[in-house]
Parts: sequence; structure tokens; C-alpha cells
Amino acid sequence: MRKNRGLIGLLIIFIIIFLGALAMTVRALLPYLEAGREYKKLEKFYVQEVPEKQQNEEAESNQAQEICPIAINWKELKEMNPDIVGWIYGEDTKINYPVVQGKDNTFYLTHMADRSKNSSGSIFMDCRNTERSEFSNEILYGHHMKNGSMFAELQKYKSQEYYEAHSCFYYLTETGNYRLEILRAGIITGDSELYHLAFESQEEREAYVKRWDGKSKIVPVFSEKNDTPLMTLSTCSYETKNARFVVQGQLIRMD
Repeated sequence: MRKNRGLIGLLIIFIIIFLGALAMTVRALLPYLEAGREYKKLEKFYVQEVPEKQQNEEAESNQAQEICPIAINWKELKEMNPDIVGWIYGEDTKINYPVVQGKDNTFYLTHMADRSKNSSGSIFMDCRNTERSEFSNEILYGHHMKNGSMFAELQKYKSQEYYEAHSCFYYLTETGNYRLEILRAGIITGDSELYHLAFESQEEREAYVKRWDGKSKIVPVFSEKNDTPLMTLSTCSYETKNARFVVQGQLIRMD
């Protein structure tokens, strides 16, 4: 009888531990699920895919090489949140998000693009970025989420093969669309001088690029232009303390 009571007691303890672990797991997964639903909703309501036939027709009529494969309903999107300044999209990737810019670089670490609180946060532009020019470097930050969302897929740019198959992103704004041609990718630290927002001269930019090229893990498939803005995509990495993985490219105006 005592033996049975002991077994029942152990079983109860096991069930309590199991339920506690299950509750912790569910609690950890909820932000991922909520963020996934919210960002899918934004895609559904504010993003429209441009049919390939239409892309080809517009390219021919505009004598352009390429048309952006998506279009954004900017009016309604900015009514939802005026902090939205762009949209970043990578074909055949999970990266398809609005870009926000807050008054600081902390709020959108823990808030989504609709300003609701969530540990997935947002893709956000450095609050210090202002005018876009050939001397600017706009920096976009995003979490490295365990489920592969936000900017987690940037880590794939450690591979030259992956880079060559996904050599550009599209960056859309209310006033124009850009092709982000990737030139460099590598591991740096969170306080690296490569997080440079603007250059005073062409010489300063060239010296910066030379330092960056020495850290890059990829060989670029594009020729770098000196008169185009730079954009850097940044996420956490875990090789060393305070490590970051960054991908940088040049913004080429498409329209």
C-alpha cells in the first residue's frame, strides 16, 4: 500500500513537472506565433504581388531591366503606423517585412510594426539615418529569431552559393523602389566602426569599403558604384560575445 502511494506521489510530481515545462514552452512560443500571424496579416492587406507578365510588360514599356515584384499600399499602411518608412523583400526568402524608424533604437526591438508589444520586434532603421545620398549608409536591424523569421536568414550569406542565388533584395519606399545589390557579408561586433551612417567625402567612403571588404565572406557579383547609397542589414550572431552578422549592398533606383 505504501509502495503504491509512493508511486502515485512520484507520478503526481512528474505530471506537475511536465505541465510546468509545457506551460513554459507554450509561453515561449506564443510571441513567435503572434508575430507570424501579424506579419502575415500585413502581407495580406498591404502587399500585392506583381504578376510576371505585368513585370515584363512594364519593363519593356519603361525600357528598364527589372520591375519590383511586389507593390505596397502605402496610404493605408502609413495610416496604421506613420513610423513605417519602407518595406524590405527578398525573393525565395522569409524576409518580407515593413521597415519602421522610431525616435530611438530600442522601442522597436520589442514592438511590432503595428506598435503592439512582442519579443520578435520589427525590422527597423537606425533612428539617426536621415537623408539618402551617395554618402549615406542606412542601417536596418532585425532579430535573429530561432524559428528563422525576421533577419535570421541573413546568416545564410556565409555561403557564396547561397549569395549567388539570392544576390539582391528589394527595398520599397513611398517615393520610389530600389534594388539592394549585395556586395559584402560578414561577422562584426555590435560596436564596430563599420556601423558608419554617413561619409564626409568619397575618399572616406572608399577607405571604409576597403576595410569592410577585408572582413567579407563573399565575392560580389556586382560592380560597386561610388555614387549610390549603401544599406546595411544587421542581426545578432553567436560566434563570439556581442557578435553581429551584417549584409551590405548598394541601393539602385528602379523607377
